[in-house]
Amino acid sequence: MTETTEKSLLNESIKEDEKVSAESVFEIIGNFGLYQVIVVFISCLVVIPNGITTFLVVFTQDDPDYRCEVPGLEGYQNESVLQEVATPYTYESGVKTFSQCLLYDKNWNEICTDIDCGDTELLLKNFTYTTSNHSCYENGRIIFDNSTWKSTVVTEFNLVCSKLAEFMNVQAISIFYLGNAIGSVLSGWMSDNYGRKTSVMITSVVAVLAVFGTSITKNFYVYIVLRVIWATFNQAQYIIVFVYTVELVGKQYRAYSGFAMHVAWLMGAVLLGPIGYFFRDWPVLTKVCGACYLPCVLLLLCPESPSYLMQCNRPIDAIKTLSNIAKRNGRKVDKKELEFIVENLTEEAQNGKSSPGAKSTIFDLFKQSKTTTAVVYRTSFLWIAVSSVYYGISLNSAKLPGDKFINVSLSGLFDLSSRLVLPYLINRPFLGRKKTIIICFFVASFLCLTNAISGTYQKSFMEDTDEFKKIGMIVALSFHLGKFFVGGVYDTIYQYTGEIYPTQVRNNGVGFGSMAAKLATMVIPYVLWLENWGVWIPGTIFSIFGLAAGLVMFSLPETFGLPMLQTMEEADRFYKSGKF
Repeated sequence: MTETTEKSLLNESIKEDEKVSAESVFEIIGNFGLYQVIVVFISCLVVIPNGITTFLVVFTQDDPDYRCEVPGLEGYQNESVLQEVATPYTYESGVKTFSQCLLYDKNWNEICTDIDCGDTELLLKNFTYTTSNHSCYENGRIIFDNSTWKSTVVTEFNLVCSKLAEFMNVQAISIFYLGNAIGSVLSGWMSDNYGRKTSVMITSVVAVLAVFGTSITKNFYVYIVLRVIWATFNQAQYIIVFVYTVELVGKQYRAYSGFAMHVAWLMGAVLLGPIGYFFRDWPVLTKVCGACYLPCVLLLLCPESPSYLMQCNRPIDAIKTLSNIAKRNGRKVDKKELEFIVENLTEEAQNGKSSPGAKSTIFDLFKQSKTTTAVVYRTSFLWIAVSSVYYGISLNSAKLPGDKFINVSLSGLFDLSSRLVLPYLINRPFLGRKKTIIICFFVASFLCLTNAISGTYQKSFMEDTDEFKKIGMIVALSFHLGKFFVGGVYDTIYQYTGEIYPTQVRNNGVGFGSMAAKLATMVIPYVLWLENWGVWIPGTIFSIFGLAAGLVMFSLPETFGLPMLQTMEEADRFYKSGKF
């Protein structure tokens, strides 16, 4: 019997049973064998430093308490007396609040030659009130509280006491998400042209160089540019690793594989608390976090994605990779059956392109039909909403009452716990991806509104009262529970997007949604800044986003139990009929 005849008979045999799909490959090599477990574990180690450095700004750009230096009077009196005699004040909610940036127009060098400024009673007795004052930012020096931090970016570049300085501090945080948006698009181009594994190595190296660069520069504008580069390649790395792990396992394990990446990322956020506790100088802290990228070299031991190889019209390489995975999983492989399936999947992937071997672009998402385009826009809005609420909550974690390091780690733990619960829920047939996302959005919306209302009410009480502390517990609880639900839905959106788009454009689909999210997230530091005009404003905005996203999700299809889509034509049929 000739080889052609054997292939023909095999073709007829498989067609009688079921359609050849990507899942046919995993039935041969194993859905989630030992080797795939090892590769996913290594991928987790690659992602942990990504999570650490993403939230690093919560510490490095923290703004510690500060006050004006009082020339001529420093060293004579303690801080409370200095503020009383040298600093203008106002009353906020019945509390006397001293200015951090203004001083009375008094020449203390002359005054202290006439009286003993070390005598507190004499100093207060001879104090005369004046309405004339000046900014110590322009004519003096700022003294920062170093009880928590030896230094931060704010203290390094003196980003206080002027509208421009405060704007630049917010801008340095906001600009990070511009880099994330660029990285979301770059990830698709890089992984389609250089492969998943190679792209992860490139993005990791560039991200590390940028992280170390920010820690040594003495120019604030160079610092901002390096943060954009850092954010670009940090985000690209994460998306590529996520897609890589999803493509490496069978459909029933895709959710667990994808959520493993999110858990690893959150482990980085949890670890940031103790790392920050031991390293209080921002350049040192940044270098230590950058060194955490070292495990990325382990990815050199891992295989390239077989799905990528087939998409690039490289069936021989795909067969070798799959055979090696099967061997390491202890599976016996029918080589001819594997070759037939890979050749068919490769041919199907090429037929879905304009030319064999052609690379997909982000524009391919909008070329198929109006139905497909609508799915892209709706899915992207989910990304925008979940990212806005998630980072709106996360960037405020260090500002909660209590220990900054405990609060950051506790926020990460609530976030992490949702990653452990949600994989179970989205794999329950009665919930699936769709209902889980809807429920999480609605609950997160309610908690954001609760936080906004309770936070506003808390401001009507003095800080040392029982009422203030009791309401503070409601504020903290709604904060952490909100982080739980929005964190869970964030991961589910990643999983859902990876499933609703076909292999042909999957990386670009996830990248486009992530890009839209990061562009929207650039505004979040400014939304948080609105708290200066009303404590209730940020939480109310986040609540509206959550409610709207839950409603939009009703119009999208369920992907639970769906085989991995391969082409845009296949996806379009599914979007229109709801059937695979």
